[in-house]
Amino acid sequence: MDVLPPGPVLVSGLPCPFSTSARVSLCGASVAPNEGLRARGGERRTAAEELRVESTVPWIYTRPAMKTLPPHFALALLLAMTGCSSSPAAPNSTGSALNLSGSWSGTGTDAQGPEKFRWALAQTGSTLTGTAILDPADTADGSCGSCHKQKTGTVTGTISGTALTLTLDFPKGGSDLTPLCGITMTATTSDVAAGRIAAAYTGTTTCEGPITDGTLVVTR
Repeated sequence: MDVLPPGPVLVSGLPCPFSTSARVSLCGASVAPNEGLRARGGERRTAAEELRVESTVPWIYTRPAMKTLPPHFALALLLAMTGCSSSPAAPNSTGSALNLSGSWSGTGTDAQGPEKFRWALAQTGSTLTGTAILDPADTADGSCGSCHKQKTGTVTGTISGTALTLTLDFPKGGSDLTPLCGITMTATTSDVAAGRIAAAYTGTTTCEGPITDGTLVVTR
């Protein structure tokens, strides 16, 4: 129900729904039967008497001034409402704190023989891209890797916290010893620091079959 302001308030014309109980209703304003109403003509009647008058003349009901809240209480109420409506701060998600951009070098090995790596990585957010050079650890050791692992390719990956996934792709072609052979390696690890990556990898080669047991360590 709308709150009536202090002072005279215009009530719509009669007749209005009313009750003969302890309080009667004048078009939304509730008054006691003995409370006086003042018509425009100045005549004073009780509320019960006024309700018997069949008239469409607007009436004026004089309502006492409303009490106001003490300033300190109003301020406290406002602060409490503001605190309740505040939304919790959204979690700050900035991805990995590690930045792996830069030049990396190291060694690795699998069933096809040992190898050496050189990477140049760039990191944007959690995404890694770059170039990779693969060489055999020893070109004269007689292993499959001594001829198949002389490649130039790309490295891509993602990092979340210290969880790192890398894909090294060395396609067929180029000027290496076995241009018909391509190699793909997929490395996953959580052993990552600002200056060191140690990972296990699997992969495939178009000349020697699958790689299942690779390991590598690179530093910068």
